[in-house]
Amino acid sequence: MNKKFMGLMALVAGVAITTFSVSGTYAKYTSTVNGTENTARVAKWGFNSDGGASIEYNIFDTNGKFTHVKAGENLIAPGTRGMIDLSLTSTALQNFGESEVDYDITPTVSLTDGTKSLKFWIDDQNNNKEAYSAVKDSETIYTIDNFDGTQDSSLKDAIISAMTNKAGIITVEAGSTPSVPVSSDGKVYLHWEWVYDDTTGLDSNVDSADTEKGTNASKGTEIKATFKVDLTATQTLPVQN
Repeated sequence: MNKKFMGLMALVAGVAITTFSVSGTYAKYTSTVNGTENTARVAKWGFNSDGGASIEYNIFDTNGKFTHVKAGENLIAPGTRGMIDLSLTSTALQNFGESEVDYDITPTVSLTDGTKSLKFWIDDQNNNKEAYSAVKDSETIYTIDNFDGTQDSSLKDAIISAMTNKAGIITVEAGSTPSVPVSSDGKVYLHWEWVYDDTTGLDSNVDSADTEKGTNASKGTEIKATFKVDLTATQTLPVQN
């Protein structure tokens, strides 16, 4: 075996020894510490969560409540009247307990009076026989003409004000219900009447105008009065403490 081969073998052996030696200097302890899971549950949103709840304000519920008027459906004619309680109750607004965040309720009110003859007013009298003649000098009287007007005395604004204690919205804390009634001044009843004999003298042609409406209805021109309240619940923006 020649000297060159012997030298090469010695070099290879030396490299191997050096590599093993160096590798040994990088040996280390290793351990793993497992972290604990941090989870958060999505807060429940339960405003009318059963999907079947509805808000019913049957202001034109006249069926069977007046003599000399055919029963079987809600009919209005001169001399009929009615009222509803505008208070929001936990019965009407179902499943508030499911909500785990604060939210605001905003009412939206729509009203049509095809006759344009109905008189409306809001007061604290739970009396469905209260007559227009008894309150026309003491209460603000509204008609469909100023339902959605820009003036402060519009009927729409008055209804929402009565429902929300003048705030326009109702703030509900998580898991609670709105107070009943919500109006601190007690003016939560919306009344209406189709005046039978308007003695105010403001419209001398009121009888003929009302007769024309009834005649048109008998000829197939459907004339309706409708009232509807929608309630929109909006989550309150959380503020960090």
